[in-house]
Amino acid sequence: MKIKVINKYHSVLGPRKLRLGLAALMSTLLFSCSQAEDHKQSVKLTLDTTNITVSGISSGGYMATQFHLAYSEIVSGVGVIAAGPYGCAKGNLKVALSECMNNQNTIETKLFIDKAKQLAANGDISPLSNLSSDKIWIYRGTNDLTISGNVSKSLEQFYQSQSADVVIEPPLNSGHGFPTMNQGVECDRTASPYINTCKLDAAGKLLSAILPRLKEPSGDSSIKHESSPSGDNDASGERATGGEIVAFEQGQFLDQGRDNTLADTGYYYAPKKCSQGHLCKVHIVFHGCQQNADSIDRTFINNAGYNRWADANNIVVIYPQTEASFVPLNPKACWDWWGYTGEDYLSRNSEQLKHIYNMLIGLSQ
Repeated sequence: MKIKVINKYHSVLGPRKLRLGLAALMSTLLFSCSQAEDHKQSVKLTLDTTNITVSGISSGGYMATQFHLAYSEIVSGVGVIAAGPYGCAKGNLKVALSECMNNQNTIETKLFIDKAKQLAANGDISPLSNLSSDKIWIYRGTNDLTISGNVSKSLEQFYQSQSADVVIEPPLNSGHGFPTMNQGVECDRTASPYINTCKLDAAGKLLSAILPRLKEPSGDSSIKHESSPSGDNDASGERATGGEIVAFEQGQFLDQGRDNTLADTGYYYAPKKCSQGHLCKVHIVFHGCQQNADSIDRTFINNAGYNRWADANNIVVIYPQTEASFVPLNPKACWDWWGYTGEDYLSRNSEQLKHIYNMLIGLSQ
């Protein structure tokens, strides 16, 4: 049984915002109706699911690495912002908080390499030999007080030990957030929506590093405003011209008998040609804690910067969504990188990893 959080935090450091009164209830009901309409999908996409890329920030960065190792036969590139090494939490929330975030001590990366070798030997993840020559892009801001330099360095060492092609983006004085050219809070801050104005197109940088021969987006890259389904102006932001953001029901991709630990609704961005049935590449983006749509509406989807690059290169960008809950214990809507869904959270057959894989296959013809 899953008990959802009704009153959610909207930032890591900010106060709890209560949704009380009849007006709030009506707004919620109206928002639910608008999402229900979004679930209607007229056509499936034609996706190249044999060679995909993934990326993520914070808990989403950990999840991107977990998905990579679980399904490395189909994943050839990974972008990670503000996260640490594979298996860092050791299935324990206390370890996750003390050793895998702002840890100033030297980290023994060999422990995580050995864990990955064990899982691969047992068939729980793909063979580690698949990681050789895969493209890895890593970024951490120097003013990030949530993830330490040592934690990020351990991720770098993990991938280097597997002969992956690792690129470290030169750091800016940015906080714990997703760097963009001109969206979000000031570059050095850590605050909702955890998108930072840093004059750095992190989405473009990582995509260019892990995908060969990408075309630069053309035309006016200025901000174009789009109203959110709930009418919240905070969700307005950059939207690439030509394509569309489509909502879909995530639960339809669950294996029979599995609990849904994700939100009811996920999203993907489809360039026009992809919506018309052309074969398109796929990139999966894992948001960070409290960057899910329930917390900040579509702000991350609109403003992180992926969609312009997707338009220019016929890439479908899938934005799966978590939700906050007390059972399992996940009050900030993080991805499961410490084991709240079960001991097998790193396995390719775990609840969230298999759900995302099914989503990838199910969205394609």
